[in-house]
Amino acid sequence: MLMRAVMMCLLLASAAAAQMAPVVNPRGVRNEFSLRPAPAAAAPGSLVRVTGINLGGPESWKAQGAPLPTEVGTPPVQVLINNRAAGLAEVSPGAIVCQVPEDLPPGQALLVVKRGEAQSRAARFELRRLAPVLRSLDGSGFGAAEAAREGTTVRLRAMGLGQEEPVRVLLDGVPAVAATAPAAERPGEVEIRLEEPAGAQPGDMVQLVAGGVLGNLLTYGRQGKSSVAWLRLPEELADLKSVVQPDLRSGLAVASGARTTEGCYPSWIMDFGKESVTPMEGCPTAANRQAVTAFVPVLNTGLLTAFLGPVEDDPTNGISPRLRIVNPQLAGPLDVVLPFAAAGVAAQPDGQILALGPGGNSARVNVETGELSEGPPLLPGPGTGGATGAIQTIVRDREIDLGDGVKRKVLSGMPRQLVAQMAPLVVADDAAGTQNPKAVFIDLQGQVQLVKEFPQGWQPLVPPTAPPPPSQGGPAPALSLVPADVDAATRLYYAVSKSEDGTKHGVVAFPANENPARVVEFPEGWYVSACTNNIAVFPLELTQRLALFGTKVRERQFRAQCTARGFVEFDLRPQGVTRAFELPGQGEFNVTGGANEINDFLYGTDADPVQRGASSTMFVFDSATEAVFRMDLPGGVASFMQPRPFAELNLVVAMARERVPGDQGIVLFDLEKGEAQLLPTPADFDTMQFLSIMPGTLKLVAKGMRSGGSGSQYLIFDLLTRDLEMVANPERVVWVGAAQGATIAGERVNPKSNSVMAVGFDAERKAAGLMLIKIQ
Repeated sequence: MLMRAVMMCLLLASAAAAQMAPVVNPRGVRNEFSLRPAPAAAAPGSLVRVTGINLGGPESWKAQGAPLPTEVGTPPVQVLINNRAAGLAEVSPGAIVCQVPEDLPPGQALLVVKRGEAQSRAARFELRRLAPVLRSLDGSGFGAAEAAREGTTVRLRAMGLGQEEPVRVLLDGVPAVAATAPAAERPGEVEIRLEEPAGAQPGDMVQLVAGGVLGNLLTYGRQGKSSVAWLRLPEELADLKSVVQPDLRSGLAVASGARTTEGCYPSWIMDFGKESVTPMEGCPTAANRQAVTAFVPVLNTGLLTAFLGPVEDDPTNGISPRLRIVNPQLAGPLDVVLPFAAAGVAAQPDGQILALGPGGNSARVNVETGELSEGPPLLPGPGTGGATGAIQTIVRDREIDLGDGVKRKVLSGMPRQLVAQMAPLVVADDAAGTQNPKAVFIDLQGQVQLVKEFPQGWQPLVPPTAPPPPSQGGPAPALSLVPADVDAATRLYYAVSKSEDGTKHGVVAFPANENPARVVEFPEGWYVSACTNNIAVFPLELTQRLALFGTKVRERQFRAQCTARGFVEFDLRPQGVTRAFELPGQGEFNVTGGANEINDFLYGTDADPVQRGASSTMFVFDSATEAVFRMDLPGGVASFMQPRPFAELNLVVAMARERVPGDQGIVLFDLEKGEAQLLPTPADFDTMQFLSIMPGTLKLVAKGMRSGGSGSQYLIFDLLTRDLEMVANPERVVWVGAAQGATIAGERVNPKSNSVMAVGFDAERKAAGLMLIKIQ
């Protein structure tokens, strides 16, 4: 941690010393409302916050009204975004708030701060057509939304809503009547006026959806402590198989029993707001006989839907023309008869749904009235003749004809993006990639448009094949694909490669034109960690580079524990080079044991040779500052397991262990701060199980297992204060979520509604009811 801080200070100080030029922090551009970690996302017309040193004069300045000036002070301070002057809202030595020009197209944005003739290095962020975001009450980006009340009318502040997109605001999954208008006193902001829906409660999540895109999640005021509600299961539902909750609604669920011989799922609506448990009539059904329920949530709504049986004779052409909608705004289920047998439903940007039929047919369904209208014709999905269907077929079949009647092996996977409406692939005459390797560019119809030769003496790096599973029941090993990536800005396809004798590794860049391919060798003595069949390539947004896990040993064979000594980085700019960053000391990390990337941080954990899956150190490469550092465990913690990334907070969360995972608590690895902290397992509990993090309220949800196997209970940690809230179980409930030996998936932790819904079990491990925790 100390070394990383020193390197950051040296980086900033050395840059500032050069003619006192402004310096933007390597991760110093963020959305002004959400303040999510870089790489930031913002829509044209929105405000972004730029942090650094020497950005403005010694006196802070703030704009008063519109229009915003594009220059402030002497020497003049300017912010250029893609060479366009941005309006300035606030300027100080350490921060600038500016408005993205409204007519910039989506894509990568380069931001430069100028003071007179001196200017900063360019900082990158992403411009999106839609990036909806609400202002929080205290400006932190989480917690309560800034909401001004006038009776039942509420005013919110938002940005990034687009020009003509439908905007919806929901409180705990219930739509509110809302209208938008530009905020008169501050450019870049939009005022949303809404009528509070019936039943809205303090602490409900405010869910902003613009053009079908969900924004940041904030609460509607504060309630204090988390609340717990309980509904008993009906006696007829003794054989509970499934509980389904809407995407955005916390207090609603459908509980279903086992599928009957007629294909029906006996189901009950569990409505916590109405404190009711209501049986459903009819035959909710699914074409898949193995499905545990007929109901599915509709994305970014408070709705659940199911088809009503009987199922059509040929369900591949549609399950049923009868659709059931469970809408929290209505007194009961809404049944609709469609003009065709539908196969599924899809959410619409305005909150209505689209029933999807065979042959591209669709029908719009009003979710409040059931009224039908003609839907747009739909293209078949990927793999069935859609936009990239022909390409996906070639990738799936692993063969391609270049026009000479000879079938070549396809050695790479579906590219992350297209280049000039073409998909680049690596092919060869043999599966090892040694015979006549080439890169080919195929169009959307699957026709070969360009064939590029590998540079002489080089061939694609084909990873080793994983051994077959030890038993017939194990999953098949993943395909060994040539690691590759695309950079749409330079229209280049990059394939990780090796020299024919294997003594050198590098990257071959294939242009989507007639120019020849170019090879860029790795630094002397560095190689890809090629002892795994899944070699990852990480595109780095902030620095416009690619990164891989690297080693100083040539690997030829598959190893279950494939290790790396550092990181290899390739610059995507013209004539880019590769560089290697070695771990401090003699450290190594396990590439196959949870190594990953979030927000341009690459990380991996050391490999314990005795206790497989256990680690004691986290190694990190911050590509923005080019710093490599290690994070050791807090004192007293023996090891950790099961690391999980959370990009919203630049955190990696893992289970601390002495004998079993979670018996010492939960470890939080903060990649931006370079610190590891422990949330210890409370007294009277043997272990904790990490469940999720609520980014809207910065609460971590875990489940504690009581000492001696005497039950379980939910535990909620405040990530700011580290305070612990133990959520009391309802009366006579001993186990929550799932009991030992239970066969149902008994809990859902939902960050979108800031809630936990779980089955409660009694001392005999029988399902007794549903509990709802609304987290505050």
